[in-house]
Amino acid sequence: MEDREKLQPQIRCAGLQGVEANLVAADVDVVAFCGQLGVDIECLRNPEARLDVARFVEVLELAARACEEPSLGLKLGMTQSIGTFGMLGELSCQAPDLGTVGQSVSRFFFMHQERAALDIRIEGRDAILSYAIRDARVIDYRHDAEMAMAKALRIARTLSGRADWRPRAVCFEHPAPRDTSLHREFFGAPVYFARPYNALLFPTDWLSARLPGGDPDSLEALARAAAQQLPRLPAEDIQGQVRRQIVRGLRSGMLSAVAVAAALGLSERTLQRRLQESGQTFHALVDNTRLEMARRYLAEPHLTLTDISAALGYSEPSAFSRAFRRWTGHSPFAERASLIRERVQWVPPRNFASGFPGQRAH
Repeated sequence: MEDREKLQPQIRCAGLQGVEANLVAADVDVVAFCGQLGVDIECLRNPEARLDVARFVEVLELAARACEEPSLGLKLGMTQSIGTFGMLGELSCQAPDLGTVGQSVSRFFFMHQERAALDIRIEGRDAILSYAIRDARVIDYRHDAEMAMAKALRIARTLSGRADWRPRAVCFEHPAPRDTSLHREFFGAPVYFARPYNALLFPTDWLSARLPGGDPDSLEALARAAAQQLPRLPAEDIQGQVRRQIVRGLRSGMLSAVAVAAALGLSERTLQRRLQESGQTFHALVDNTRLEMARRYLAEPHLTLTDISAALGYSEPSAFSRAFRRWTGHSPFAERASLIRERVQWVPPRNFASGFPGQRAH
């Protein structure tokens, strides 16, 4: 019988390239670190290994904490090459222009990562490249999202030979980290947080930029081969679809059963009926999703109660506090203290063979 984890959305482990080097530089025992997470160390070394998407996100988050590197995902995206996309990278290198690159990657992104989307759309004079994980278990994926946006810009600059390219703006779903200076430096553009989507906004003329080295025949052959690889997973269930729309609605400030139903191409009545058949209600899903998001944000000491309340769609902190007490029986402040204690108590396995932290053994 197939292992339960293998039935979940999978991602190629190429995106973890560089994680082991960062762990080693921080004197973290990499074997023990992987053991704590129940992850084969080959996932850090073999780009073609595959990992449950939720576990992949967890590896990045905990690696950043273990390395004490709050911008780990961003830094990985700034250094990883187009080769980490595997066959998608090969397709991109044979494309005649960046528009074709975008079309190919959007069409075949499931080969690299299941239940995720990397899409390009045009709005007026701007093109918008957006990225989202479509797995209801994954609500906050800061390091993965920052890696994806940084890698997308790096690849566009590399393929075009235009290292000076700067987007008009960059958006992220997650709240702003404590320090955003590296984000502004790398992207060279305004960077906005707590938005409804992760995206790069750039001039549409980037899409028509001709790329050297493209081969139409090779591109066609690769596209035919890619088209024969069908997605492995069945469609996401109704609860998962609704949960993802709830997260987006909370971040945009436009959450309602009517809006969620419309986003899914359903009437509100049909949405409520299908949820009831699945053993859930819309209001219960909203409360459960808000509680999970609240706990994630409360674990970040730099986020104020006002920040968190706004991110969850509350007009004022007192409304959020009342709701949190109703869900848990205690205050957000008590929850934050408990979560921070847990974070402090988690100690990554260190390798002190050198005798001193930060000094590698020879």
